[in-house]
Amino acid sequence: MEETLESKYKALIARQAHSSKSGDAVAPQLANLILVQAFQERASDIHLEPKPQGLVVRFRIDGVLHEVLTIPATEKVNLAPCFKIMANIDSGAGGAFIPKDGSINVRMGETVADVRVNVFPTVFGEKVALRILVKDRDLLPLSQLGFFPRMLEMYRRLIQNPHGMILVTGPTGSGKTTTLYITLAEIYTPGINVCTLEDPVEYEIADYNQAAINPRRGFTFALGLRAVLRQDPNVILVGEIRDEETAEVAVRAALTGHLILSTLHTNDAGSTVARLYDMGIDPYLLANCLRGVVAQRLARKLCRNCLQSDPIGLQWFQEKGLLQEFPNAKVSKGRGCSECRGTGWKGRLGLFELLVVNDQLRSLISSQASRAEIAKVAASLGMPPLQYDGLRKVADGVTSLEEVLKLTLESS
Repeated sequence: MEETLESKYKALIARQAHSSKSGDAVAPQLANLILVQAFQERASDIHLEPKPQGLVVRFRIDGVLHEVLTIPATEKVNLAPCFKIMANIDSGAGGAFIPKDGSINVRMGETVADVRVNVFPTVFGEKVALRILVKDRDLLPLSQLGFFPRMLEMYRRLIQNPHGMILVTGPTGSGKTTTLYITLAEIYTPGINVCTLEDPVEYEIADYNQAAINPRRGFTFALGLRAVLRQDPNVILVGEIRDEETAEVAVRAALTGHLILSTLHTNDAGSTVARLYDMGIDPYLLANCLRGVVAQRLARKLCRNCLQSDPIGLQWFQEKGLLQEFPNAKVSKGRGCSECRGTGWKGRLGLFELLVVNDQLRSLISSQASRAEIAKVAASLGMPPLQYDGLRKVADGVTSLEEVLKLTLESS
């Protein structure tokens, strides 16, 4: 069994007890141990949380935070200054009373990562949050992203459009940027010019012309998008449409012969259209540039080593009449084992809703139809909602009913 962060910390303290160095000497060594352990456990985020009883360290693994270490206040190990030094954060301006940002370039063997560091003042001290962005991750092929065969076929046809706008939506951390980069890999050829505008750049790809947005220096998405249009692009990836100005420039770029790929924070495909109305986009222009919308979530995958049947979940399927549609449903749950740290989960997969804009939907969007109207027509055209895709994956035994309902309740 892998050594835990807690056991490594205890060993560090034991060695320290036999030396004359103060507790301050432990902090830099522990900071490095935390980073190494986070990589080993596939954590996407690290949280260092000051509490009255001491400092709590938590890792976000497969979307969920797990407590991995508590350092008692009596041991006086102050990690915040270590991470501030590592991230080149100026401790002078505002001291410990204002939020601050920095980054750490980390190499673990062959793996290179950009660790984004945010220091936030709380009543008990400085809380440090670290987001781990692995630069050289291998991207899955589109066929392994989680689309069912018919949806995959529809999406592949959609992304072959030479111009227009394709949006991927969902909450923070739902894998939107990964989906866009997998899409780029699918459509890229040496004969096209791909430009990206991101904050931050999450994947470094030599074939693309990538720019890091920096609002503090005046380099906004809207400014970057206007500028990159003079770079003769075929495809432009815009990390996020955050405001009316960016949305307007993106729409006009999509109408003038460019393929725009971007993201929005909305719950489902129909809400995405409504959000663009709210941003002031003319419905007629939107109808003519929008090619499609993917709404997605990341669901935890059941650990294959401790999979067991879920009678309660199967009963829910029966009560909802879903066993007629999924007669061979393998509704399951994870028992918990050493391979999944006792959680019953290992890895994640995508849940998807795909809206492909055809003439009927284009007419609805032009007339500023509501989210409900768009969703109803899309379902009648064979584009089922997000929750349905999740239930198909529950029936296949790859995730749990509880997980899907939790992730898709607001979009059903």
